This record gives sequence, C-alpha cells and structure tokens, in this order.
Amino acid sequence: MRQFIQRHQDQMLGVLSGFDRMRFRGTLRLLTSVGGMMGYLSLVAVLSTLENCYSYNTHHNRSAQQVQLRRRPRKCLHYYFYFVDHTFGLTQVRLQTWFPFNVHVVLNGREWLARQLDAVGIGYRRRDNCFVDLEDFARAQRLADRQPRIAWPKHLERLLNRVHPLHRELFAQCPGPYYWTIEQSEWATDVAFRSAEALGDLYAALIHHGIETFQSPDVMRFLGHKVPAHGGVNGHFAGQVVSDLKHRPEGVRIKHRVGRNTLKMYDKCCSARRRPMCSAAAKRPVSPASWPCCAPTA
Repeated sequence: MRQFIQRHQDQMLGVLSGFDRMRFRGTLRLLTSVGGMMGYLSLVAVLSTLENCYSYNTHHNRSAQQVQLRRRPRKCLHYYFYFVDHTFGLTQVRLQTWFPFNVHVVLNGREWLARQLDAVGIGYRRRDNCFVDLEDFARAQRLADRQPRIAWPKHLERLLNRVHPLHRELFAQCPGPYYWTIEQSEWATDVAFRSAEALGDLYAALIHHGIETFQSPDVMRFLGHKVPAHGGVNGHFAGQVVSDLKHRPEGVRIKHRVGRNTLKMYDKCCSARRRPMCSAAAKRPVSPASWPCCAPTA
C-alpha cells in the first residue's frame, strides 16, 4: 500500500485511514466456564411468587352512589432480588408488584462487617454467620459501631433503584421517596474462646442456668415489658412467654420468646480436633435504648 501511494501520490489529493464497519462482541468471562456460571447462579437470582399483601380494590357505596377504594388483604406477585452489593455483600430486595408497591430490604450485619474488614485488611475466620477469630477485635468493633450511623435512606434508595428503575417514572406526577422503617432487627454478640474445652466446660453451666433459673417475669422485663413490683405478670398481658432448649446444627441453643421478640444463645463448637477456636453467640432484638452488646448470660 505504501509503495502504491508513493508511486501515485502526485495524482492524489490526500490519504485518509480509519475505521469503516465495526462489530463488537461482549463476553462476561465469569460466565464462560461451568465453574463461573455455577458461582453466579449460587449468589444472584430473581424469584417470583404469589404472596399475601395489603392492597386496594373498588367498592360500590350504594348509599353515597360512589365507587370507593378499600384497603384489605389480597394477593399479588412479589419479586425477590438477590445480588452481591459492593457495600453490604449478599443483599435481598423484595418488591410488591401492585399498589402500594411496598418493598423490603434484607441485609446482614456480619456479612457487611466482613466487607469492612476486607477493605482495611483485618484478618478473620467465620463460621456461618459468626466470627470465630479476629486479628484485631478492637478495630473490628469500631467498624461495627459505625454501621448504625450511616446514611440509611441514601443506601436503601440506591439498593431499590438497582432493581426498580421505573419507580421515578411511575411516580413522576406525584414524586415522593419511600419512608423507611426497620421492621425486624437483631443484635448479636460473638464471644470467641481459645479452645473447645474452655467453652465446653462453661457452656453447660450457662445453659443449665438459663433454662432453670430465668422465669417468665425475668424474660418479659429484659425484653421491655412492664412487670409488677410483686414479680408476677401484668394482668393485661395476653401473650405467651416460651423458653426452650434444642440441639441444632449450629450447636446447642436456648431461646426465650415473648411474642415476636426473642433472646437466644448457642455455641458453635463441634470438637477440638476440627475447630481449635470456638465461640458462643447471643442474639436479641434491638430497641433504641439497647444498642450496647449484651452478655451471653443475659
């Protein structure tokens, strides 16, 4: 080509080289192998199901001669979105596909904390949802303490926009952001022991104390219910107080429950040969007056 141009350049006005037709191919390298595809399917999914909800239907009011709306239990399609968020890790968003388009966002604080630890280079070991060893417990606690103070509406709207980009378009004529409330919350304390034997010797006594000593008024008082000074149960209380002890795959679990609020403790110690580090975990519902961690014996 160069020789041709040089030979005939006296007869040419100029030469222009550049792209003509172009065709691009995009490849998700993660999905080009069986292993990558299996990994993708195990973490990310969208599921749909018909579930109960509160929605609206029309009602003809004969006396007023009007068609009115009624809010009542109905059924509609719900979408469950599962994805890995860069901040919170594995995240679930449940979207109601009919009015009033309620949404639920489910996060896990321990999954989130693991992301925080990775970002600052703090080593750890996890067993399911429990940290059985941490390189620096004090620094990890400071990271966990920051979680309640983030800009929650901003992050929740970001997660919602990822799965429901049409929200702003649907409500363009009457814009209004979602009003976020926390429907369920759980506060957990992980206590890591140096050996399975150290936890095993202590845990049996804790379980025995928890199931034999605590009575219904004790559980109610701890979970925020008013208890008369004489120690009985308030006469207006119409619910149940349940305490039970079970052997579960995670370990031996004791649980006290009042209504939908629970307090539970379990060990995650299998055997000294399999796991040199063992832990006990205590969980309870969170209220504004009880942000500090609770002790496993509470």
